[in-house]
Amino acid sequence: MKSNLAEKQTKLDALLENVNSSYISTIKSNISKIFRVFSDPDATATELKDVIENDPPLYAKVLKYANSAYYGSRREISEIKQAIICLGFNTVKELALTQKVCSIFEKDEKNENFSLLDLWKHSISVAICGRLLYRREFREKSDLIYTAGILHDIGIIIEDQFRHDLFNTIIEEANRTNEDTIDIENRILGFNHSEIGRAIAEDWEFPTELCNAIGAHHYYSNESSLLCKVLAISEYICQSEDIGFCDTPYIDEELYNSYVTELEIEKEAIELIKEKLMLELNRMEEQGWF
Repeated sequence: MKSNLAEKQTKLDALLENVNSSYISTIKSNISKIFRVFSDPDATATELKDVIENDPPLYAKVLKYANSAYYGSRREISEIKQAIICLGFNTVKELALTQKVCSIFEKDEKNENFSLLDLWKHSISVAICGRLLYRREFREKSDLIYTAGILHDIGIIIEDQFRHDLFNTIIEEANRTNEDTIDIENRILGFNHSEIGRAIAEDWEFPTELCNAIGAHHYYSNESSLLCKVLAISEYICQSEDIGFCDTPYIDEELYNSYVTELEIEKEAIELIKEKLMLELNRMEEQGWF
């Protein structure tokens, strides 16, 4: 057993070296800056403005959002501080995080079985669904669940970029057999995308609760906090609605039902969240996110 664990860790460490010497590592510092604003209860619009003004693509995206018909501004908004007031502090924080993470989904070489763009749509969907659940059902701040939703499948990106041939084999076998992708990954790679995601999150010094949620969103564990449970519920909802790329044809309905029952989430609430989710996705599609 020890030798198997040591071999797995050696393989994961080698993969982390690949990641940290690649373009993907560039988002680490960007996300860290945003996290500092997220985690500071006394953070002001001025601090958020400073982060945005040092990032031209993000600056342009925030202004575009603020001037969109959806937000119904009666006058042209040309300054970031005005945009933050128009959109709201939380919306702009989410927008900043979304823009930064989006960059790792841009190298989209679509093949018959997989597209990064479809995975991006899935990840955004899970993030929005989680945020809606957090706010509606638990009256909780949604910063961590939104981040977890966007990043929960980062391990799939890593597999595609750095173990490409093996990843294609995994996807082809999953489509052919309808077997759980996690099981196929473990058999072919010696680890799975959830474990890759946890390893990256820990290496990048993300909050422990976020690392645990990314690492355990496909199965129950003792680390299954509210964050992890809501992430698992959100992924199930998005998979069942066939939104974007679904990382496994196997959906753990038993786990989903156990979490929904435990958290006392009504069926009517789930249906309402689905409606709001689709409205937000349609708006993002109009804005050119996917």
